[in-house]
Amino acid sequence: SGLSASNITQNSFTLNWLTSTDNVGVEEYLVYRNGTLVATVAGTAAGITDLVVNTTYTMTVKAKDVAGNLSSAGSLNVTTVDTESPTV
Repeated sequence: SGLSASNITQNSFTLNWLTSTDNVGVEEYLVYRNGTLVATVAGTAAGITDLVVNTTYTMTVKAKDVAGNLSSAGSLNVTTVDTESPTV
């Protein structure tokens, strides 16, 4: 839970979330972009890159424990920004 995005640019952002808990221990987090696995990380943040300007992405994170069990998914829509001015 607690998904948020920071450092949003034209082609990247940082996805952050709260630490998950488990009776044995959380091993890693699986990060999905529009349903496709894009990262597996041990911490509570992931850099998401290679994105298209002014596009909305549905980001999903699942926690995985040492036994291989997955949490339910938390999701967040993130839109990249367009910071380039038009030409004259």
